[in-house]
Amino acid sequence: MTVIRSTTPAQFLTLVPRLLGYTPTRSLVVIPFTGTRSTGAMRVDLPAHPDQHRHAAHVLAGLLCRIPDADGLVAVIYDTRSSDEHSALMGEIERQAHACGLTVLDRLSVTDDGYGRVGETRQPLTDLTPVTVAGKTPNEADQHSASGLPAPEPDLLAAALRVDIAPVFHDRDAFTAMVERVATGDDLDAYLFAFVMTACERPSHRDILLVGILGGPDQTHRAWDAQAAWENGADYPADIARVMWGEGPRPRVARLCNLDQTLRRVAATADRTLPGALATLGWVAWALGHSTAAADFTAASLTAQPGHGLAEIVDTFVNAGHLPDWAFIKN
Repeated sequence: MTVIRSTTPAQFLTLVPRLLGYTPTRSLVVIPFTGTRSTGAMRVDLPAHPDQHRHAAHVLAGLLCRIPDADGLVAVIYDTRSSDEHSALMGEIERQAHACGLTVLDRLSVTDDGYGRVGETRQPLTDLTPVTVAGKTPNEADQHSASGLPAPEPDLLAAALRVDIAPVFHDRDAFTAMVERVATGDDLDAYLFAFVMTACERPSHRDILLVGILGGPDQTHRAWDAQAAWENGADYPADIARVMWGEGPRPRVARLCNLDQTLRRVAATADRTLPGALATLGWVAWALGHSTAAADFTAASLTAQPGHGLAEIVDTFVNAGHLPDWAFIKN
């Protein structure tokens, strides 16, 4: 673990983009603490109106209460303008934090006219020199940067459309082998592209794919058998279903990240016209704790196909401030 020490608002604020992986805009960021050590960072959109302050503070407080051992926080507002409303919003943060037994350690803001503690004299933004940590500088892109897609690969799509992928969807072992190719980051050839593109457009196979990515080959087999049994009238196993809602043990993140990279290439090459690939990408972003990217991908999915089931589910998760259980489990 890299331990970073800061003693002034300027030093602390230069580290926030490092914690998030980007420089937030129009955002309310909360950094939870256990004692004197930070345990990550959370971001929500800055409320557009004062009557939304309580809701934003309530959502963040609910997330903070799910972090084991958290006992304090630093709240930071990022805005394009200085506003008296910042004090009112911070007041809501403090009230909600107190209700959860948390101490507000500092109240900071970064605006076009400077930075500093909310309600105090502003300092020039030039003081906020980015800090290099482990040889890396903060990502200067904003919170929507994770929603980008790579360049389309039309030749790969054309080759995938010529592949006969149908037999894989009738053979449990063949399907499982393809899931493992995705999970291990195998080269995206036309056959694998066709598999992922097709699976994402079939809800039952998409769910088996996701369960297999999260849990490995044995879980792929279980999900496959459970789906077949359910179609014949049996109850679907609750422990498998709960995974899709973010309940259960922490998944192997590398497998999810490999699926994320594959889905980005599939969605980009399909020119954002495949709602299944975009919705699945939204679910993966949500599962990785990237709610802003999840919202962007699901919005694109719902534009392509209004009422898409998985996209609407993920959209509900994001709007409710719901994150998977494993987002609050330490590595």
